[in-house]
This record gives sequence, C-alpha cells and structure tokens, in this order.
Amino acid sequence: MAKKPLSEWTDAELQNLADNYERGGVVVGGLYPLSDILLEQRRMFAPPEAPVARVFNIILDQSRRSADGLTTYGELYAKLFPGKEWLGNAPRVLMSKILDGVIGYCVDKGMPLVSILVVRQSTRCLDPSAKKEIVRVAKSLGVDVGDSETFLDRQIEAAKELARRGVS
Repeated sequence: MAKKPLSEWTDAELQNLADNYERGGVVVGGLYPLSDILLEQRRMFAPPEAPVARVFNIILDQSRRSADGLTTYGELYAKLFPGKEWLGNAPRVLMSKILDGVIGYCVDKGMPLVSILVVRQSTRCLDPSAKKEIVRVAKSLGVDVGDSETFLDRQIEAAKELARRGVS
C-alpha cells in the first residue's frame, strides 16, 4: 500500500505527526521526516491575501526598491492588507507566521531566505528574536545553519543579491 502524500493530510493530521516527533525527541523514523511535515504545514498556512509565493515576490520587489535592500514589517503588511491598520499584537503574530511560511517556501525552492530582509522600521535591523526565529525555523526544515551569525549574514547577502538580479 502506497503512503498518502503529505498534501492530502489534514492540518490536524500533520500537527499530530509533528507532535509525535516532538514527544519522541526525534526528527526521522516515521512515514515522513519531520522537516517534510513542517514544510507541508507552511505550504498550507497562508491567508488568502498572502500566499507565500506572492509574499516572496513582494519582499524581493520592496528590497529592490529600497536603498538598503531591506523592507519593514509595516511596509509588507500594508502591501498585503491595504487599508487595514496595524493594531495590537495580532498583526505581529500573523506576520511571523507568514514569514515562517516564506522560509519554508525558500527552503523548498532552494532559494535564499528572503524573509531575512524584513526588519523593524525603527532600527532597519533584524532584532535578536527575529534572528532566533529564522534560525529555529531553518533548522527545523533541515537546513544546516552552522554558526548562526555567519548563516544569517550569508542569507542577507544572498537574499539581497536575489532581489537585485531577480528570480529567473
């Protein structure tokens, strides 16, 4: 009997598989490796206004138009949800989930992690919690991050270069 493709599993079934790995403290050994399950979950999560391929392209476009090659959470949010004000904590949580999905998309496509180009407006830098999240998600998807600061620096440069030259 052939195993059911991950794309046919429900959200609850995928979460159950991921939870089983977490409880066991392993990343392989089931029907699918944990990284494949997490990638599928990220593919499935996307508000209608923010499918991951669209967000990926918006980040690259905004980076290309920016003097420093970066964009902000607020700029991205305004593009995805025009006319919707950023109020409270909910938009931050939503943007975090959307950007985690973009990381999955990038890993899946073998592209630099373009979500690394989305920064706080006040500093135009990634804050430490964003850095930790990017590294955590990349690791969970099977990316060898090695030294995290070196990994992040390389990803920033590769993502900026991708924005400059465009996706072919």
